Amino acid sequence: MGLLEQSYEVPSGGESRFMRLEPGENRIRILDTPNMGYQYFEDNKCIKVTEKNQAADGTNDLKHFWDVPVWANGKVMILTITQKTIQIALASLDESDEWGNMNEYDVIVTKSGQSLDTKYQTTPCPKSATSKAAKDAYADFCKDYDWKDVFGGNGEKSDDSDDDLPF
Repeated sequence: MGLLEQSYEVPSGGESRFMRLEPGENRIRILDTPNMGYQYFEDNKCIKVTEKNQAADGTNDLKHFWDVPVWANGKVMILTITQKTIQIALASLDESDEWGNMNEYDVIVTKSGQSLDTKYQTTPCPKSATSKAAKDAYADFCKDYDWKDVFGGNGEKSDDSDDDLPF
């Protein structure tokens, strides 16, 4: 017999607020303007800065990132995009007269391959209104988590201020 009671079960952890692109199709709806900056790793910890010159001296592997809230799989999550092919495709869609604002349509990011052979294809879906469920979930998400605070703090909100939603 060990120290723990036989009836003890490890509680399931809370769901992560962060999304990873899985192999195959990943359908997302971008909900707000991305935070952009540069990230690098120091002692296995991800450090995010707004400008390259803010990185620690001697840092060579800076990656440009976007942190963006998305609606995917029925919930709001933060997707960190470091892949240039995805960033370029999304920026091109956003600048397009035909597609425009990225929160007016879903995007399918298809991930294929593995490791250094990983490839991404970004495809816009027909324009449609953001669902009420996504809007409500995003409003709730923003009440207790400041996803825009990627450069400091822990993301927990310290006040009850209402932020304007982008839709």
